[in-house]
Amino acid sequence: MDKMDCYLKEVLRVTFLRREEKAEWREEMRTHIDCSVEEQVSDGFSREDALELTLRQFGDPGMLRRDLTRQTYGVSIDVLLPVSVLFLGWYAYAVAEELQVHFSGQGIGVVPLTLLAGTLSLLLTRKTADRWAVLLTLLPFGLVFGLQKLQVPGALSWYYGVLLGDRWGSYSGYAGIMILLGLLIFLKTQNGRIASLPLLLPVLYSAHQLPGRISNYMYHLQYSSPNEHEMYYMAVTYQLDSLLIRTFVWVVFLLALRYFTQFVHHRRINKAGS
Repeated sequence: MDKMDCYLKEVLRVTFLRREEKAEWREEMRTHIDCSVEEQVSDGFSREDALELTLRQFGDPGMLRRDLTRQTYGVSIDVLLPVSVLFLGWYAYAVAEELQVHFSGQGIGVVPLTLLAGTLSLLLTRKTADRWAVLLTLLPFGLVFGLQKLQVPGALSWYYGVLLGDRWGSYSGYAGIMILLGLLIFLKTQNGRIASLPLLLPVLYSAHQLPGRISNYMYHLQYSSPNEHEMYYMAVTYQLDSLLIRTFVWVVFLLALRYFTQFVHHRRINKAGS
């Protein structure tokens, strides 16, 4: 691997770009570097010295990486990763606290989980509309969470019964609203992965609740009467069913958007060909 390849590899390291995007950036930067090298060679430099001078002029790879990711995601990867690690640590601490009290039902880990999901979702964005869509996706949870903290009537049942609940009946209405929100986001951004986020978050909430349910069941399996074991076991099965149903809805929605995008793309190609 020559010096230019090493330089480009360092620039594109830990950018989380898709393979084709990395290839495009690599080709674009290589073209600029080659042009600069040719200019330096025409001025009398050897090719090796010209490459060395050009790479120094291009600047530190880390600086270019920050600029590239800021241009792609709206925020530098040097900011995005530490913030994600911070939210991940907060979430891990919250989960440990919940498991320690054998699932108190407070759902305190849902807040850092939501913030972590929102932060990592920026890696799926490519334009400003995508990033506004991520913020819009987080608003329903923030609204319900804030209202239940203010003890607004009905908000508490929405928070525990719909967002964190394990019954399809209570979730189905919310799922319908999130599907409409996802469709609106898709019409605006044409980004299927961002559009599916309103339905992915409930999947994460349900998955978050499952370990607590299992921990609660295992605890009461040792310290409760046999008559109570069935109740806690059913709580685990209900939560697992909720996770499977929410995952199914999310996957179907995501696949539907993908097939629709492919259909529109092929139709445009056929029209252009005719």
